[in-house]
Amino acid sequence: MDEGIVYSNVSIDIKNTYMIYVGAFKYHKICRFFRKPLRNRYGRKVEIIYIFGSFPPSYFKGNYIVLNSKLKKLKNSSSNCYFDIGSKKLNKEASNCDYIKKLIKKILKNQKDLFIYPFKDSPELNLQKKFENVYLLGPKTNLFAKYNSKLFQHELADVLDIPQPRWFLVHSKADLIMIYSDHLKGKKAFVSKLEGAGGSGSAVINSKKDILDHPHIKKENCRYLVSELIDMKVSPSSEAIVANKNEIFFNGIMDQIMKGPDYLGTVYPSIVSDKLKKLIEQYTVKIGKYIGEHGYRGFFGVDFIVDKKKRLYFAEINPRTCGSTLEKVYMHEVTKKKNFPSIPELEFRAVTRNTFGSLSSKKVKKANLSWGVFNVKAKKGRITTRDVLPEFSESDAFKKLKTTTLDFPGNNVLFYHSGRLCKILSVKPTRKEVEKELKTRKKQVLQYIK
Repeated sequence: MDEGIVYSNVSIDIKNTYMIYVGAFKYHKICRFFRKPLRNRYGRKVEIIYIFGSFPPSYFKGNYIVLNSKLKKLKNSSSNCYFDIGSKKLNKEASNCDYIKKLIKKILKNQKDLFIYPFKDSPELNLQKKFENVYLLGPKTNLFAKYNSKLFQHELADVLDIPQPRWFLVHSKADLIMIYSDHLKGKKAFVSKLEGAGGSGSAVINSKKDILDHPHIKKENCRYLVSELIDMKVSPSSEAIVANKNEIFFNGIMDQIMKGPDYLGTVYPSIVSDKLKKLIEQYTVKIGKYIGEHGYRGFFGVDFIVDKKKRLYFAEINPRTCGSTLEKVYMHEVTKKKNFPSIPELEFRAVTRNTFGSLSSKKVKKANLSWGVFNVKAKKGRITTRDVLPEFSESDAFKKLKTTTLDFPGNNVLFYHSGRLCKILSVKPTRKEVEKELKTRKKQVLQYIK
């Protein structure tokens, strides 16, 4: 096998057709919703090949490859360790892997084309450029790179007249110190790299000393964005799918669970006022129409900030599947009309047809329930002391209004670096019940790691 292949159980059956997923395990279940449109396309059973950067939980039974050159170099390169490499590195390794290229050639002998679904597009993922009839299910990689730039996002918000905190582009650490001293001195400010999400590469500063000492502001000659830090009451997020400049499907509004700049989870429904919800939808559709006019197709999300005076500000665009997309997919399944397409099928139509086709609605139905998802983290060097199997699948949790622990990696798993331990999903009649369940289950799960 190739240098980066740690494990593979994949075999090709000529009776079936295939699609490939590249990304983290926590997002892989969205692929099952592509089976229907692909079965209609090929007229045969559809199987999914998953390419992960680390081992999936012990209960996972699908066709999968673990691709991680760093993990393979470790002495203990087995399922008993957690060492993730991130989306960019995984995309690069998948694109350069001879084993995967041979697998694609074998698949294409038996079907007319092949779709690859990445959690995060990036220029590093270029298999679609190396093979004819290989396509990405999602936005083009060059558009992902363009719209993932924080600089472009802030400039776009200004062009579209979407309110946002006062911001500055700085070209070095020295420039950052000068701009902070001249314009933001005595105030808290938010500093971020030009790419990234979920708080990665960001910092909250309150002084020159913070700039000099913060581990995320190490490089002297690096461009950063710095903005006034809003006294945040809540951080709502929205999501939509773009089929073209005139067709935007709005997926709803949730509230993010934040710890400083770090994303920890999501709760539905949002507590913001109906007035702000209308504004969030208007701004989201406005952004969707702009990027749709310029060729973007597929999922995107928008994060906002509401301050204690109930003023709304733009925060960032996530040009991809978002952290709680899967939960929105399952909520849609229990609220949609019979025969209405699933949310992933709408994305499939957007990418392959540039239209949703005839739809009775361009937004998700409001649900008479509440749900929340929380990502439990584990620090470097921690080891799990037992396995935790899901009590319910996501689908059953939404149908039966239950709480379940998902994606726990197994027993005796060593974390070579800090990362996600598991996800807790709770679906209940009220938000208050959901928030209580998430806290209770988090305490329980943390007992199973030392």
